Amino acid sequence: MNKVRPKDKKEVSDDLKRVFDNFDATSTIDDAKNKAKYFVEKWESSYTCFTLASDENALEYLFTYIKLPKEVIKLIYTTNSIGNLNKNVKKQEKINCYLRKKFVVIKNFEQSNWGEYPVSNYNPLGR
Repeated sequence: MNKVRPKDKKEVSDDLKRVFDNFDATSTIDDAKNKAKYFVEKWESSYTCFTLASDENALEYLFTYIKLPKEVIKLIYTTNSIGNLNKNVKKQEKINCYLRKKFVVIKNFEQSNWGEYPVSNYNPLGR
């Protein structure tokens, strides 16, 4: 996204979200590849760096998460959410944030993200 013009960032970001939104039970790697190819066709004339996404081997590698059980995918995204929380807390630290503001950042994160990827009922051992 660093090489994308500011006027295109929102649209490119939305298109990328659609490419990687493969979390329902009917998602297949072929569907994901088709989304990626559409993305490349749409943006390659403006941004040549996106042409790398049309490589079959690269796409197969990028979408291996689709083969995983849905519970594991939720765990991966929970980990990413925790990383996002840490990033926001560090960002507040850089601007000399007080402890109270950090608490507010964490509470906002919990309210907006935590319920979206619940993992409390996941039992990896099946017991």
